[in-house]
Amino acid sequence: MRKLFKISANTIIAGAIACSVVPAASAAEGQAAPVASQAEVKFDLTVDQVMADPKYKDLNITAEDARLYKKIELIKKSAPTASVSEVSEKLRQDHFDGQKVAPSALSDYEIIKQWNELTLAEQALVVTSPAAALVVNECRKKAVIYSDNGKYGYMHGNGTKKDAFRHAIWNALMCKYISKMSADAWATAHEQKSEAYFNEYTDGVSNREHTRMDLHNNQKGRDTWSVLTDSIFWTSDEDLINRVSQKIDNGEMIVFLPDYYRPAN
Repeated sequence: MRKLFKISANTIIAGAIACSVVPAASAAEGQAAPVASQAEVKFDLTVDQVMADPKYKDLNITAEDARLYKKIELIKKSAPTASVSEVSEKLRQDHFDGQKVAPSALSDYEIIKQWNELTLAEQALVVTSPAAALVVNECRKKAVIYSDNGKYGYMHGNGTKKDAFRHAIWNALMCKYISKMSADAWATAHEQKSEAYFNEYTDGVSNREHTRMDLHNNQKGRDTWSVLTDSIFWTSDEDLINRVSQKIDNGEMIVFLPDYYRPAN
């Protein structure tokens, strides 16, 4: 097994690596592809503009949803060249700085938790475009709802058809609400995890294999979107749900676990 490709947050922000399709050999080994450059994931709207734009009304974005991303916009406004680590430190200093959180500040604690759950590659993209990150996160939330309430919703565990559907529909939704190239960048950044993570197991399958599955199924989700015939204005979420489901039913997705699998407690 070749060592997982790694990329620093600074390299992503500098835009030194161009967006590319995952080579077949890399995808087969669960390796993450290079993340797109800053220019390639450019998103010109602000958080407030996204929330006011009718194009994004179906995402049902709330003020609470937008809090983290507006805070990062403010940090970047006051320090345009701030690095990911500097943004992280500023978020901590502004809220609890490692001290015990008072009940009134629990919402702020959740913001820090949300930030810390991102990979370094994701954090770099968030710093580059907080508004796009908000849209990406709302697409993720939609994907969870659709997977929980859809035809595979009864399934349990990572590695099932439900898991494959969730990843694929998330990517399809990102294609719709941001762009196909940006969806590739954000989904790939999500898989840029630590070597310790890849050496662990989830539901009896190595996380390295789960990553191989996720990269493949992410791409299948993006494949459901046509830059020539689809549009945010006339391609419905239901269209994308049906396309993703068809790919799963056709056997195009990677799935490790049977439909009846139940995680051991």
